[in-house]
Amino acid sequence: MKTTRRRPIALLAAFAVASAAFGQLPDAIREADQAGYYAAFKETVLAAGAEVLTIQQPVGSSKTAYLDAAYIFSTVAVVVTLEKKGTAATTTTLTPVALNNWASGTEPTPSVAAFSASNVGSGTTISKYSLTANTSVTVDLTGVVLGSRGATTRNLTLRTTAVTGTVYLLFKWRER
Repeated sequence: MKTTRRRPIALLAAFAVASAAFGQLPDAIREADQAGYYAAFKETVLAAGAEVLTIQQPVGSSKTAYLDAAYIFSTVAVVVTLEKKGTAATTTTLTPVALNNWASGTEPTPSVAAFSASNVGSGTTISKYSLTANTSVTVDLTGVVLGSRGATTRNLTLRTTAVTGTVYLLFKWRER
């Protein structure tokens, strides 16, 4: 997985430009892509603690989630682990946000659930990211899929080490 380090302002500016450009597309093009795009975001002020952000596809879902990226920013030095296939999370539900330009109240409900301060069990480590204070990492998750078939819950987790500071964690995905 490819990672890039950037300042958060540059990432927010790029996101704003991309969002503005998307808003300029003709309605026929915008409506042709009916995939729901979602994000799960958590900003946490920690005092010698850790944050765990999990996105999870429940058994029997009718949709498949295609991951785009994860974003990590911290005001202090931190190590963040990206994990897959942890024991299913059950507590501290976080509501994913629809990113498409849907009319108010018409956003499709995501099939993926999100959890902050998650109680997800340890999973298989995919990678670790070591950040210095006030830096960010964007992790390209293209090709990572949380499928809708199978008898087990599928999940992906960002887990920080215990720190005193503020961390920002985000997953972005689309569903079909």
